[in-house]
Amino acid sequence: MKSEIPSLYVIGNEDPDFSEELIGSLNNELVSGLIIPDANHGLEVKGDIKATINAAMQVITSV
Repeated sequence: MKSEIPSLYVIGNEDPDFSEELIGSLNNELVSGLIIPDANHGLEVKGDIKATINAAMQVITSV
């Protein structure tokens, strides 16, 4: 990934677009990532409101 500014990606591992292979190919010191376990595209953890709120808190603290 080409980026000249610090960047952050956030994705849930239950997102249909999630790909460990693609994430593994991101070689750039300026790009950091946050993978939310069990979260979907909306960063919702189905059936677990506490985990969903925790996911939002993780995003906020990562910015």
